[in-house]
Amino acid sequence: PLPTFSYFEKPTNPYMLRIFRKIRQRMLPDNKFSKYLLYAIGEILLVVIGILIALEVSNWNENKKSLAQERVILSSLLVDFETNSSNLQNSLNVYKNAIPSIDRKLKYIGRNAEEFDQATKDDIIGTLVWFPKLVNGTLNSLLNTDQLGLIQNDTLKYWLTTYPFDIDANLALVEEYRVMLEEKHRPLVDSYVSLLDLSSIKKEYPKASSNAKSSDYNGLLNDTRFQNLLIREKQLINRYIGVTKEFLNRTNYIIDLIRVELELPIKLERLVNSDKTIDEVVEIMKQQDIDDPVYDISENSIIDLGYKLMREDQDNKALKLFKLSTELYPEAWNTHDSYGECLLKMGDKENAIKAYRKSLELKPDNEYAIKALSELK
Repeated sequence: PLPTFSYFEKPTNPYMLRIFRKIRQRMLPDNKFSKYLLYAIGEILLVVIGILIALEVSNWNENKKSLAQERVILSSLLVDFETNSSNLQNSLNVYKNAIPSIDRKLKYIGRNAEEFDQATKDDIIGTLVWFPKLVNGTLNSLLNTDQLGLIQNDTLKYWLTTYPFDIDANLALVEEYRVMLEEKHRPLVDSYVSLLDLSSIKKEYPKASSNAKSSDYNGLLNDTRFQNLLIREKQLINRYIGVTKEFLNRTNYIIDLIRVELELPIKLERLVNSDKTIDEVVEIMKQQDIDDPVYDISENSIIDLGYKLMREDQDNKALKLFKLSTELYPEAWNTHDSYGECLLKMGDKENAIKAYRKSLELKPDNEYAIKALSELK
């Protein structure tokens, strides 16, 4: 460790001071005042330089300590924000799926419920509220103390200070939707339909269901209040989806800022979801330094994103990513296996067989490839 000094210590070489003292003592009797003055000034300069060095060392130590504290804070924030990003995406998926459900209910309006099966009746009265689990413990602790000053990136600091307002706005919309369902929608449905008519409830209370009062689905489907509620709910959900998309983008932007500060690669999904074409994305990925990339182009990152795109039926994008993974990591059996799976889904059996065979060359006990090839023969 480097030595530190107080402001009142002389961090100079004691032997040098002793030499100066002896020279001074010799010069005073000889009336060599000018030379004595020069040596005295030299001694003062030496002390001043020593103090400045000590201050610089002290500042260096403080900066080093601050940087270490900043890194701990950023690492903790990164975990929280990546959790929020995942939960916001899940929430978006839930409410996007709620739109087709409302559209189906609107199509049932005015129709004769006698033509509906049990699944349709369950669909008519089914509702769902989903609250995204947003984490802000580290951020709140940061904002409520003087530790925010440890973060050096001013842009990141600004977005962190505004983030709690985004959380409140997002949760407020979900709460508005919950109130609409619980205080208006469900009471209206309950006035026409018995819960004992639900298939899940019938199984749970079979005897009670047989004696239950019959429901009036036709009355519900011809009540304009039900129709108006469905329209208002759809409008609110669409508003929530729009707000949450922007919130998710801001969350991901903060994640990118934090990862850059921590010298970590940015998630590949950010690049794929940008306004660039998949071919442009592939070219950018090819130009990355595998040992020090701007974007995370690791084998697992590419494969995980490829499968995510396949689940979203974006097979063309997934195929190009899988193909690139075989070029970046030609000796990795999993890249060829994944490439083969995507080829097979897209109907290219000939090239899928080649990819699976290559995977087997690299890993002869690859059960996935063995099974796929046996089914393709």
